[in-house]
Amino acid sequence: MERRNPIKMTLFVALLFFATSAYADDKKDPKLELLGAPVQVLIPGGGGSGYAYEYKNGKTYILTCYHVIDNYVTGGATDMKVRHQIVNERGFPVKVGFFKASVVFHDEKSDLAVISVNKKLPGTREIKFDGVEERIKVFDEVVTLGSPFKMPNVPTEGQLSSIMWDNDIGIVFLAQTLTAPGGSGGPAFVKDGESWKFLGIVYAVQAMQGHQSGFVMIIPVSKVGEFFEEMNSEEKAEETVEQDK
Repeated sequence: MERRNPIKMTLFVALLFFATSAYADDKKDPKLELLGAPVQVLIPGGGGSGYAYEYKNGKTYILTCYHVIDNYVTGGATDMKVRHQIVNERGFPVKVGFFKASVVFHDEKSDLAVISVNKKLPGTREIKFDGVEERIKVFDEVVTLGSPFKMPNVPTEGQLSSIMWDNDIGIVFLAQTLTAPGGSGGPAFVKDGESWKFLGIVYAVQAMQGHQSGFVMIIPVSKVGEFFEEMNSEEKAEETVEQDK
């Protein structure tokens, strides 16, 4: 019986390992592409999370919740900064920056706000209004990104659980994830086929005491669209006033 050459066998195993490793790298997890847009909003006596969604005219615009910045809006705090991190291809942070932020627009009733920084933040991700709300269902996978317990850009996974009624906002989504306080203002994404779509903004975290689980309430992307329309109308009105002067 012919004996196998151990050197040839070792070489074969090594080649197989590198081939499978290369194959694994080609199948990069699409969730990693979501990690560049979330930011941490830093305000004395407040703060939370945000989502960088647009770069225009030298500014990056960030969507968050009104209650995240209300201490700054009402004058309780005089300083507001954004912490943004750049991640590598495996999702780990490699560079961190802190940038002074200003308020662009806010609506207390819908609990939404937009702030901006005079800097282009890598990873900014456009919000698309493509009717994802009409396709999702209970048990769909959900990912939230935020800064729970002031730990920046922490991803959590869970599932879409139900819808609820909020007296000010209307219909909101309920998802089961491990998001903790500090995650408000961060984005939620839902698995739609093979891609991840923006579902909305986390605005409330309901932790279950004594359990390693919790629920988040999410302002739907359609409500975000209505908020943007209100903001754009306000901007156009201000431009008209300026032209009439």
